[in-house]
Amino acid sequence: MIIATTDLLVRLGFAATDDAMSDTGICYVRDFGNLQLRAIECMTLGGNRVMLSGTLVTPRSLAQINFELPARLASFELGVALMTHYLRDGADLAVPPDWIADGVLWGDLLPWRADRLAYAGRPQCFVELDWFRLAMRKLRSLPEDVPDNDTTTFKFDGSMLDIAGGSGFRLLLPATGTRWASDYRIETRRLRALPKRCTRSAGYVGIWEDRLGIGNFSCALLDAPVGAE
Repeated sequence: MIIATTDLLVRLGFAATDDAMSDTGICYVRDFGNLQLRAIECMTLGGNRVMLSGTLVTPRSLAQINFELPARLASFELGVALMTHYLRDGADLAVPPDWIADGVLWGDLLPWRADRLAYAGRPQCFVELDWFRLAMRKLRSLPEDVPDNDTTTFKFDGSMLDIAGGSGFRLLLPATGTRWASDYRIETRRLRALPKRCTRSAGYVGIWEDRLGIGNFSCALLDAPVGAE
């Protein structure tokens, strides 16, 4: 559920006070023992942002803490994860709050981690090189023999990559990987661009950002994926 960042701060123990420096006239402050963190909402060209700053004092150092958050966040959990990240998991705080533990637990919601997890979990499989080379030769020849409106479907059941064209051709290739939850289609004519030589990525077939990848070749999916039976 979307949450205003200022509401998040209040839920995390920040107190609202008057502040002429803020575009809203309000500043949010929380004392962590050796860090008094202040947050103000400001208007920017990219939209409203909440700017947070303070000085972290430790026995051996002074460190300036500065970071910013959008005025609205996708969820309370994401907000806690972001605050925890920018506060270095509370490692240097004299009085770390209880919500730091939740922020560490929700760390996979951080956008950069979520992107890495999504990429690692994308539909993909790996075909043994000899089978892959054979399939590449066959697929390159298909567009010469099929109608321009023909489509090719790719599906993977966890052990076999199934490549089927609307005109009746079919390739079954032994492959390794995790079963795909959906089937994916492309225009068969796109296969004309398949390279003749295999590269270091030979054997790879996968989906990322609405594109099918075969080795180092990539083309747009024809439509939204359909659930695999």
